[in-house]
Amino acid sequence: MTSYKEIEKGKYKVFVELGYDDFGKRIRKTKTIQATSNRDLNKKIKEFELNCIAKYETGDIEEINFNYCFDRWWKNHVLLHLSPGSRDGYFYFIDDLIAYFGNMKMKKIKTFHIEEFFIEQRAHKKKSLNNKLSMLKSIFRKARYWGLIDSNPTIDFKLPKEKKIEREIYDKSELKELFVAVGKLRERDRIMIKLAAVGGLRRGEVLGIAFEDIDFTQNGIHITKSLNYDRVLKEKFIGPTKGRKKRFVTFPEQLMKELKVFYFKQREMKLQMGSLWETIDGFDLIFRSRDMSIMHPITFTNQWTKVCKRLGLKPIALHDLRHSSASYLIAGGERVDVVQKRLGHANYETTMNTYNHTNKDDQDKAADVFDDVL
Repeated sequence: MTSYKEIEKGKYKVFVELGYDDFGKRIRKTKTIQATSNRDLNKKIKEFELNCIAKYETGDIEEINFNYCFDRWWKNHVLLHLSPGSRDGYFYFIDDLIAYFGNMKMKKIKTFHIEEFFIEQRAHKKKSLNNKLSMLKSIFRKARYWGLIDSNPTIDFKLPKEKKIEREIYDKSELKELFVAVGKLRERDRIMIKLAAVGGLRRGEVLGIAFEDIDFTQNGIHITKSLNYDRVLKEKFIGPTKGRKKRFVTFPEQLMKELKVFYFKQREMKLQMGSLWETIDGFDLIFRSRDMSIMHPITFTNQWTKVCKRLGLKPIALHDLRHSSASYLIAGGERVDVVQKRLGHANYETTMNTYNHTNKDDQDKAADVFDDVL
């Protein structure tokens, strides 16, 4: 247990209780610290506490290994400070890092070992190397901050530039094929796929559409949130869109008519189910599982994979329907800034020299481009 008392303004004495030794004597560590704010105080208390626990549990800071440091980094940084989306991304890389560095002593890991790790990763044709490096940099940066290592072996390490992998997307003829083929699907799946392909919506944005978000008078949908899944807590939740950008996306009249029919069917189903109808974080979502429960995001991904196979479509990632949408619109003559606003891209500065204001007329024109393929 850790406690503190204020000695004078901005100066505190911190006490860390570590239990009792073999003779029943209380083990207590103390330190006087200065802090400029509550946040600064909490950070310094946590740093001192971690250092005390590390020394007590390992007996010698020199013996702390990567496994131990990773565990502390996960509990005291990832779980406390990172968003569910950010920490979920780390799940894919944990096994590779633990398998290689796990039992290595933190103080003995050098830049040489970091380089050797990535040489081995490339030899096994592993992916997402830059993401793994970012993860390692975060771990060793925290270890340095906590005083567990004297120097950060990742600080000057850089990966060679990797050849950019071209994404598989649908061209105009393949989009036409898609929209014809999905006519064979059940109503829900057909509409979800069309919204992703025509509106360039992300998976979570499609699943995060609530009844109140749909505006039939303006033929559009307010994209304000995303349905996500927290791998740590093992629960679905509503979060903001990527980049926290809200936007209004217009759609062709034909697609909005399809959505309207489905909309009223779902409203009728809600009335029939009464109190059994499920909401999430106060939102009433329109796209649901077969039993009308809130759909797991991976269900949409798996369903798309099955659709491609069943209908004989070129297999591309669900997210690449979004890229196909952008590519088709730009090829059709739409201004890049209109497309980027439509898709909710945050980093439009990197793809255009000047930004021009877009209005609803521009958005309607972008939606009309899809009339040709729908």
